[in-house]
Amino acid sequence: MSTSRFDSGITLLDKVVIQLNNLEKFTQIKNVSFVYFNCKSIIQLEKLKKHPLTKNILVVSDMKFRTDRILTVSMENWEKHKPDFLQLTKNSFVIDEDRQLEPDIYYQTLKDYSSYYPMILLFASEKLKKTEITKSGYTAYLEDTIYCNINKNFKDFTSFSIEDFKQLDMKIQEISGLKSVRIGRNVYGKKSGPAVTLDRVSPTSGRKMEEDEEEANFDFLRGLPSPTVPKKLNKYKKPNSKQWLQEFYQYLKELMKRFFPENRMGMIDKILTNDTLQKNWIPCFTHFTANPNPGENYESVETIGDVTIGYCFKFYIKEREPLASESRISNLNQMFMSKKFQSKVAKEM
Repeated sequence: MSTSRFDSGITLLDKVVIQLNNLEKFTQIKNVSFVYFNCKSIIQLEKLKKHPLTKNILVVSDMKFRTDRILTVSMENWEKHKPDFLQLTKNSFVIDEDRQLEPDIYYQTLKDYSSYYPMILLFASEKLKKTEITKSGYTAYLEDTIYCNINKNFKDFTSFSIEDFKQLDMKIQEISGLKSVRIGRNVYGKKSGPAVTLDRVSPTSGRKMEEDEEEANFDFLRGLPSPTVPKKLNKYKKPNSKQWLQEFYQYLKELMKRFFPENRMGMIDKILTNDTLQKNWIPCFTHFTANPNPGENYESVETIGDVTIGYCFKFYIKEREPLASESRISNLNQMFMSKKFQSKVAKEM
C-alpha cells in the first residue's frame, strides 16, 4: 500500500474521531491501542506510532520485533488463537491493510469484530456495500475504497486501549516461543548458557553506560554431518578424495539449509557447485600453514569476509528489529562481530 493511501486513511480516521469527540454522549477518544493487520511498511508503522492518539500497537503480519509500545504476531498464530487475541485486544481500534479478501469475507470479519472493536479503518481491495457493512454492526464513512467503520454500539465503549499490554506480550511469547527482543535477549533463539554483559562506555565521558545482555543459541548448528574419511592432499596440497569432497559438499549444503530463508533455498545449488567448491569454499576452510600457495587459503579473503559479514549483520538487525536505535545496532555489532564471539561460532561449526 502506498504511503499516500495510508495517509488518506489516517486523515479520514482523524476526521471521524474529531466528530465523535465533539459529541458529549461518547467517551473522549484518546490513548488508543491499534491492532494493525497486514502491515508491510516501517514508514507507515512509524507514522502510526507517532500519532497523538496512539498508546501502543499490535502488528499482525510477518514482521518480527518488539518495543515497549509495539508487539508483533504472525497472521497464522492470530488465526490459531483468534478467540484469545480478540479478548486480549478488546476495545482497540483496528487497521486492516489491503488484504485480498472477497466482499463476503470482509463483511463476516466486521461481524466477528463488532463485539470487540469500536472502530475499524479498512483499506479494502475493492468497493464494498455500505448496506452490508451496516448489517455487520458498523456504520461506514468512506473515501474511495477506504472505510472508517464505527461500531453501532460505540457508546458502550468506555476505553479504547488494550487493558493489559504485558499479558498480551506474554501470550505472544507463549505461542511463538520468541522471547522479548525489546529487552535485548535471544537474537538467535531461546536462552542458552550464561548471559554476556556489554559494558558500554561513552566515548566522551568514559562513564559506564547501562548494561545490555545478549545471549546466543547454537542449537541450529547441532548434528551437522562430519567427514568420515581423512582429507588426502595431492602434490599441490589440494584435497583429491572424491568421498571427502562429497562429504564436504553435504556439510556445506546442510549448514546453509539451516539458516537460509525458505524462499531462498533455491540459491544453495547455485552457490554450491564443483567450480565454487574448488575455487572458493575449500580455500575458505584452509589455513595458511596447510596450503601456503596464493589463493589457496583464507588469508586473501579473510579481510573481505570480515567486512562483508559486518555489513550484512547490520542489515539483519535492521530487519529483525526495524525500530532499533543506532546505539543498539552498534552494541550488537560490537558483540557479535567480535573475534571472541566469532571464534565460538567457528568452533560450533
